[in-house]
Amino acid sequence: MEIEKNNSRKNIIILLCAIIVLLVCLFTFYVLTNEKNKKSLNKQQNNSIEENNNNEEKEEPVPEEHKVEDTENDDSWKKELEKKDLSSKCLNCREDIYIVYPEKSDIEPIEKLSLSTDGTNVTLTVNWDLYCENNYFKGCPSGKKDYPITGINQKVKSVYEGGFGQAGDPTLFYLLEDGTIKNNHPSELYELGENLTITSIVDELEAHGPMEKIKDIVEIQTVSVYNEGGTGYVTTIALKEDGTFYDLNPNSLKRIK
Repeated sequence: MEIEKNNSRKNIIILLCAIIVLLVCLFTFYVLTNEKNKKSLNKQQNNSIEENNNNEEKEEPVPEEHKVEDTENDDSWKKELEKKDLSSKCLNCREDIYIVYPEKSDIEPIEKLSLSTDGTNVTLTVNWDLYCENNYFKGCPSGKKDYPITGINQKVKSVYEGGFGQAGDPTLFYLLEDGTIKNNHPSELYELGENLTITSIVDELEAHGPMEKIKDIVEIQTVSVYNEGGTGYVTTIALKEDGTFYDLNPNSLKRIK
């Protein structure tokens, strides 16, 4: 009986030892496998990083036809303007602009206004069909009509339709025999009511002036203006015989001393 108890105890001890050995083996296997997985993962990550670096180093050059020019820092347009710039001859212009003669255009202008003079009388002809279509006016007369220009008491050397800014009707200029300039605007011909409807039209248009401090003028021209940022617009200038000129833009006229 005693022998059977001893054998039973031995069997239990052997079983417990076997279980402990098994657990130790399992734990050791887990640790080794986990470490191996970590090393493998690290190796894959290192290989991926190295491959990316190699790709960056071996990046194919962009074909010339697909390259995008860096226009933000390209000041070639400014150098071209500087070659043609007339602003040094301007008597009342800002210092941060370029003035050039505009390129000739093959596009025929729409003749909605025309000025004519025989030296003593000046006439403005308005093509009301085109003028109203251009300005979205209603209640307009049809066809062309002539309007005499009054307020001029000396011989007129030339008449000119000048512009300012980027849009809008021209200002009408009259270069007089003594080298001074008078002016007016076609919008003085009519009164506008609601919904851009013309309510009345005068029979003649009076010239204003002469323009203050503008004298010894031989010619009137329209030129292109560009600021330091490259934005362009037009202005009208009054040229003197020595090549200097005034900008006739109302804002520029304030700078005449």
